[in-house]
Amino acid sequence: FDRDETQGRALAEEIGAGFAQVDVTDEASVKAGIATARDRMGRISVLVNCAGIAHAIKTVGRDGAHPLDVYRQTIDVNLVGTFNCLRLAAEAMATNEPNADGERGVIVNTASIAAFDGQKGQAAYAASKAGVAGMALPIARDLASLGIRINTIAPGLFLTPMLMGLPEEAREALAADVTFPRRLGRPEEYARLARFMIEYAGLSSCPSERTISVSKETAGPVRKSVTTLTSTVGRSAESRANAGRRNGLGSFSRKASLRGNSRKEYTSGR
Repeated sequence: FDRDETQGRALAEEIGAGFAQVDVTDEASVKAGIATARDRMGRISVLVNCAGIAHAIKTVGRDGAHPLDVYRQTIDVNLVGTFNCLRLAAEAMATNEPNADGERGVIVNTASIAAFDGQKGQAAYAASKAGVAGMALPIARDLASLGIRINTIAPGLFLTPMLMGLPEEAREALAADVTFPRRLGRPEEYARLARFMIEYAGLSSCPSERTISVSKETAGPVRKSVTTLTSTVGRSAESRANAGRRNGLGSFSRKASLRGNSRKEYTSGR
């Protein structure tokens, strides 16, 4: 699925896949895309949600308050769009014949380290990604009886279309703050993690959810750079909260400067 038909079709042809032009914020569009996929493949077994947009705007800046329409758009694409796709895909998965473990499908969502440690100018983005991370557990509980697993990846700085829109100098500055390896994450590394989540049936079985944070960012002069794997299988809300505090999730530390309310927008297909 992609909103950009030209690039989407080109990539589909390159990897030998089908393509459907989809806007994740539109119910009819997603339903049509799922129907196209089922016609081509016979069933829907896996959904990986990666669509997203980001705006770098302060809550109040030189140009006034954060535009409300931009905030709503970010929530609509990143959070509502993710839920829209997963609810309709899960509906299709529920009709599948289960495998030997009783599994009918797997969903992998994309949050962000900003969900736990957002920076200046990320109010809308951080809120949207916190929502993606926060809904993983209740959805895992909702779908467990149907044999559908759900996991969430919370990436740090990756070479997505959003970051590729930055100048080379800015990308190098961001990579310089990564402890090791001193570079940004690569899409294929995300894909390998998503594949592991899909293939390993022991990851996320209700009552549970998994949010895996793939982040190697420095978090200021005092806190150490960390890579965290947050697992919450069979744990109470209190123990999950305590584990999160102990883990001390990493954060972005060097950002392009924000002046006033000037917008820096980087978008990927949705």
